[in-house]
Amino acid sequence: MSLLTFTLVILGQDVKTSKIRISDLCISNGIKGDYNIPSDLSDFLKLAPSSDLLKNDFTGFGKSEFYTGVSTNDNIFNISLGLLFYDKLNQTYKSNPQLNIGITFISASTLSAYYSKYQNIRYDTLTSDNSTNMVFLDTIINQTYQMNYLFQQIGINANLIFRTQPAARWSLYSGIGISATASLMSATHIYHSDSKYLAYIFSDNSTYYNYNFSNRNNYSEVHPNKTNISFYTYLPLGLDFRIAKKNEFWRKIHLVLEMQPGLAIDNIPELGTKTYGSMRGSFGLRVEM
Repeated sequence: MSLLTFTLVILGQDVKTSKIRISDLCISNGIKGDYNIPSDLSDFLKLAPSSDLLKNDFTGFGKSEFYTGVSTNDNIFNISLGLLFYDKLNQTYKSNPQLNIGITFISASTLSAYYSKYQNIRYDTLTSDNSTNMVFLDTIINQTYQMNYLFQQIGINANLIFRTQPAARWSLYSGIGISATASLMSATHIYHSDSKYLAYIFSDNSTYYNYNFSNRNNYSEVHPNKTNISFYTYLPLGLDFRIAKKNEFWRKIHLVLEMQPGLAIDNIPELGTKTYGSMRGSFGLRVEM
């Protein structure tokens, strides 16, 4: 009798419902904004103190204000799980808010500098007995230095979002997010190009460049750097499109476009902490589970 009573009590207990449920899986790829922390030769002397190229004489070199580094290096990959919270009062999972937690991988360049020097050296003048016209022979010397601080990071990314009409085919969402990443590798890349060629300057100021007698040399260095750490606080602004309305399979698949304006904090051991505004964007696939 006691065993029967115990069994009935167990069967009569409510099955506990999990307070959190996984709602979807999202995979996205994007880029960070085309923004570089203002930097110059002094920064790269700290990043690469053993550089032979940076020990050269930079007298007469000008710094470009338009060089933004290796843009093809800027990439962000993210994979995350969406979590919904249980509403005990209504005994269902609330569609808002949704917590997204995942892993992010970043390949980026935030420090860069470009220096160049152009020299025109006249070394000879050609004349003719049959003409008063003269042709000037110049040696053109062009030197450039490209400096880039490149790194790859991995870390966690989380955001809390609110959607408009989550069940609809089109929806918008926004909220607040943060990511924390640390570098797997970081290095300073320095490229130097030194080219010389002939130029013929005619009396009418037209110029002919003779590259048959050109001389070009290219040099490069890579200097490993210490582990850096980055934090990014942002506002996710997204557009969500459900692929189908009725088909049971396709209606669970969404295309997602998201922009992330925010504030970045980079701690670079050789230079200290850098804080700056940034914009990130991504395009991804979200699958309901």
